Amino acid sequence: MPPRIGRSAPGGDSGLSLLELMIAVLILSIAIIAALRSVEQSGRVIGQEAARLAAHSVALNRAGELRLLGAEQGRGLPDRVRQGQTEWQVEVAENAARIGLVEVVITVSAPGNPGARVVSYVAQGPSWER
Repeated sequence: MPPRIGRSAPGGDSGLSLLELMIAVLILSIAIIAALRSVEQSGRVIGQEAARLAAHSVALNRAGELRLLGAEQGRGLPDRVRQGQTEWQVEVAENAARIGLVEVVITVSAPGNPGARVVSYVAQGPSWER
């Protein structure tokens, strides 16, 4: 029988063998490594959330501009927008919709950052002419 760590009870053994202790430490180490990798991955995802929110904000701003100006005048808006330290590329695709509206799909992207896409419906002309 392998040597035991700890005191033995008078009628049997109540301690751990060295082999049992090493297996328990190995299992605990594997569990800790898995937990740390999970935390690291979560940190990466959360770290990109600020850029994702900024891209979404740029897309919503463009949708607001298009609602005010209308689709025709909105075509003259710049395709690059700086927000914070990032310069965002803004692409607007138009599709005809019913009742005289235009469906606009606004896609915002920047190198090395997550992007955003917003769909909105705007009139052909400016809002003050309606």
